[in-house]
Amino acid sequence: MTTAIRVLHLEDDPADAQRIRGTLEDEGLVCDIVWVQTREHFVRALERQAFDLVLSDYEAGGLEMLHAVHQQQPQALLIVLSTRLISEEEAVECMKAGATDYVFKERVRRLWRARVHGAGAAARHRTRARHRLRHRRRQAGCRPRAWSASSPGAGDSETR
Repeated sequence: MTTAIRVLHLEDDPADAQRIRGTLEDEGLVCDIVWVQTREHFVRALERQAFDLVLSDYEAGGLEMLHAVHQQQPQALLIVLSTRLISEEEAVECMKAGATDYVFKERVRRLWRARVHGAGAAARHRTRARHRLRHRRRQAGCRPRAWSASSPGAGDSETR
């Protein structure tokens, strides 16, 4: 059973969003990607469900969005994407704000093998833990339907 990596992607350029989606697919990763173009939609998505990986366009989100991810979902792998070279000070601020990595959009493929596959392992671990929890709840007489309705992201229809 392949477990999808839950990805939140803040990107204001549809062409870049499609290129990055294609890179993930080319790497053989199974992802449920929630693509948003605005800060407001980004914050709402963070509030609705948990993510394994967050990709944030630095120009579209800035430090404010990095702080939001770090505060609301510190378990998520947070990668900052940029079309331009940022200063050393900006890079340090990104790391302080919780970013795991910073990469140029043109060099995204290099990062996936090392980092994103780690997010896939985390997603598989999460799924195994969920299965163990369901099994224990069934043994204890709990109704599975009640558990799944309370799980993060239940009923979210914005994934693509």
